Amino acid sequence: IAVWCAVQGVDTAPALRQTVQGHKRRVWRDAGGNDIIEAWVVARMAHGTPLATTGAEGLGVAGPHMLEAGISSTRRIAAFWDIAPVAATARTSPAENVEPAEDHAPGNGIEAIITKALRQAGLVR
Repeated sequence: IAVWCAVQGVDTAPALRQTVQGHKRRVWRDAGGNDIIEAWVVARMAHGTPLATTGAEGLGVAGPHMLEAGISSTRRIAAFWDIAPVAATARTSPAENVEPAEDHAPGNGIEAIITKALRQAGLVR
């Protein structure tokens, strides 16, 4: 985190600390107030990729190194990068309560490519 803070030119103290579904989230913001770095600590999880296989974020199947944690890292990363929405019931702030467009990634741009890959992997509907 310290390296990313140095790269982005922000203080190492996070601008926001919160608990989401029992997991700790920290956010660093630039001078304009934009979220630019995000770090999560997923509670009670072994080494692997956290999945939410049920509920609002539910997709995927748990397996070796793909671990049921009640929260989907892939969905959260995609939402942070603004390339795929997180389900309304799983959102982390009031600002996210705006419903996403039906197709968030029109055309053949990078958003469309990433969204298509996420759909093919079963991580976005």
